[in-house]
Amino acid sequence: MEKNEIKMTQEALEKAIAEFQNKKSKELLNKVKELEEKLAKLEKANDEKIEYPDYGKMSRDEVKGLAVEYFRALGRRNYMKIRALTGGSNLVPAPVRAEIYEVATQYGVIRKYATLIDMTSDTLKLPVASNDLELVDTDAGNIYAEGNIGINSVILEAGKATTYVDIEEEVLADANVSVLNYIFDVFGRAVAKYEDRKSFNDATVGILANGTAYVLGSGKTSYADVDFDDLANVIAQLDEGHDADARFFMHKSLVMALMQKKDSNSNYIMTPPGAEIPGTIWNYEYVRSAVLPSTSDSSQAGKAFMVFGNLKNFALGLREPLSLRVLTEVVATNGKVRVVAKERVGMGVLAPTDLIVIKTSAS
Repeated sequence: MEKNEIKMTQEALEKAIAEFQNKKSKELLNKVKELEEKLAKLEKANDEKIEYPDYGKMSRDEVKGLAVEYFRALGRRNYMKIRALTGGSNLVPAPVRAEIYEVATQYGVIRKYATLIDMTSDTLKLPVASNDLELVDTDAGNIYAEGNIGINSVILEAGKATTYVDIEEEVLADANVSVLNYIFDVFGRAVAKYEDRKSFNDATVGILANGTAYVLGSGKTSYADVDFDDLANVIAQLDEGHDADARFFMHKSLVMALMQKKDSNSNYIMTPPGAEIPGTIWNYEYVRSAVLPSTSDSSQAGKAFMVFGNLKNFALGLREPLSLRVLTEVVATNGKVRVVAKERVGMGVLAPTDLIVIKTSAS
């Protein structure tokens, strides 16, 4: 529609210019100026739109309009309308899905910092270099470079994640922008929390289980025992160049514990109360995550609790985008519908030596 309007305005402008050249008048000049302004506004609006597969360019308002239609159709169980809006699939329309994933990126860590990879099958094998490739001087007659590099593989296996929210049938059927913002927030947060929790904490593929360990000194059996000397040693453990875009990832409670640490003169090391809170530790940004271990957890000895490194060394494989469906029989007695969300993702550490995992001492 926008492209057609731009084309029609361009044609009208060309015609108006031609008329003005043949018969100069103030009325025709004003018409030319009006069409020029209209065309400029249309082109600017079109440039600000985002291109979506199968949907073309859309503005945020147009996406919200599509979302209203989609969720109303869900609430009314108008499956013909849903098929028309989704191209016959059960997936959330791509522009609407992007809005939900945008919320997930705002609230989560993994979608914001990790490497996102499209998976075309349930299992994806990624080649990963075990060390840096080095070129050598071959001017002296060497035929081959003597660089020695090993190629390992990381296998991403797609798993299914599901959640749901119960919404009053009338609210969904009469969805408006306020309802949409709520739905985006609920499912966006759920996606972020699941992906972050599994990526950091899963015993098989998680970062805490597969990164390279830095163990605190003897007697440091609690998370809050970590000090700034430890964090400097952690930074030093990464080879030069491998610390580019590296960050600390920790629970909010640990940030608070670090902020309370003092030097030998009883001065706060990180920042005194009332001062601006710094966004870095040893000039490296730190990021808080609610899914990482908290200082209030029980039995902290010998446990991994913090990560340092560039999360581009972790892959989040996207196998099946977010889909929604409505179950009415589950909560029909209280006038609600259950909206079930599902996605399929795989994940894995690409470079274990570049993700340092800080652990407490066992004793």
